[in-house]
Amino acid sequence: MSLKTLSCILESRGIMKNFIKNNYKYVITFIVSFILLWFFGIYNNYNDPSSNYCFSHAFIKGEIPYLDFNTISTPLYLFYQSVGLLIWDNFNMFLLGQALLVTITFSLLYKLYGKKVYLYLLITCVTITANIIGTYNYMCFFMMIIIIYLEKNYSDKDYLIGICISLAILSKHTVGAFFIIPSVIFYMKEPKKIVRRFIGIIIPISIFLIYLILTKSLYSFIDLCILGLFDFSKRNGVGAGKINTPFFILSIFLFTISIFIIIKNKKEISNYYLFLGVLFAVPLFDFSHSMMYFNCILAMIIPYIKINDKLIKNISIISSILILFIVSIDLLKVITISKEKHFKYTIVFNDDYNEAETIYKYFSKFDNPLIIGYSNILYNVINDYEIDYFSVPLYGNFGYNGINKMIEKVDSYNDKIFIVSTNEYNERKKDSQFFKEVAKYIMENYQKIDSKYGYEVYYKE
Repeated sequence: MSLKTLSCILESRGIMKNFIKNNYKYVITFIVSFILLWFFGIYNNYNDPSSNYCFSHAFIKGEIPYLDFNTISTPLYLFYQSVGLLIWDNFNMFLLGQALLVTITFSLLYKLYGKKVYLYLLITCVTITANIIGTYNYMCFFMMIIIIYLEKNYSDKDYLIGICISLAILSKHTVGAFFIIPSVIFYMKEPKKIVRRFIGIIIPISIFLIYLILTKSLYSFIDLCILGLFDFSKRNGVGAGKINTPFFILSIFLFTISIFIIIKNKKEISNYYLFLGVLFAVPLFDFSHSMMYFNCILAMIIPYIKINDKLIKNISIISSILILFIVSIDLLKVITISKEKHFKYTIVFNDDYNEAETIYKYFSKFDNPLIIGYSNILYNVINDYEIDYFSVPLYGNFGYNGINKMIEKVDSYNDKIFIVSTNEYNERKKDSQFFKEVAKYIMENYQKIDSKYGYEVYYKE
């Protein structure tokens, strides 16, 4: 072996050693994020994350968002997650995709704030992953952090910042659309910067509009994601008088803190983006949306925390391990590993799993039933059925005047079996989003032929 070859080998080893030394924490973050989402995410995974997985699953199966099924936000997260599902169409792949986003977010926050970012680990454990669950809300938060990183380090890259603002809009339009405001406020005296950023915004938006036109889903998108906002705000959250009091109060408290921070440091552009995080909580003010807002507030507060960085890191890690240990003791007694198609190897509560198996067997007795209940979307995906407008049976998820549209859809069926969840219909929780009028219409107008396990079966000739 020549000295030159040996020198190259040693140099390569040195580069690799330095790379591992500088980036090992991100590899660990990815592994820890996935484990948290997989094991402790059981408290949150079978709400919005499972629906988001099912949307991406439907997309790779050839269904068209907005036209075939009723997602009510812009589709960047759906498209992003579908890439991994092309390799392995399983909920665990969805969690791996989410863990990657969490890791990149952590790396950017670490570069911005140093070891204080370990406070996010503590918050994740205290909330049992509610602040990092896989939804389009997190994708929008992820894009917000990218924009803040660019503003801090590459504020002259106006086209790139504009593109990232556009991607935030394509993650969740009701939040991302407001990300242009900080640019307008800070660069009113530099109109060329604002113009360049608007050009950056237009490029991805134009591509998305072309996609909508080509798939003939433009009208459906406008109806679900824009016009449907009127129905959503009227039926849910504050607009419907369905206030989750503790989290509403928490959000008001956090909002007050954000105003105080902006007043104290008016020249910090990142605070203006983070201030807009309140839009994550509006109008539902529930646990998961409020925790996404808390992510933003924590990023505003971190620069003002004066405790030693190393001490914060150690306290966060030790406290997190203790919390996870305590939760694990009880959790290990009541969980099981799913064997269901597309959810194989995921963790579920044992009682829920046994109940679902019993109910799904009952559903399978009927020929292609339409399930009016929260079980619809998982049952359809597990059986490789198409998902549709009934897959997310929530107020505000059907476009303008949505309930009447869904009743018309019910009426359009002939020779059809409907299976209605009476448990969800009879639910008296103030913040229930279940579309009870549609269930009631079926129960009052069609022939009841069976009843079991909290479901009633109706037949329409």
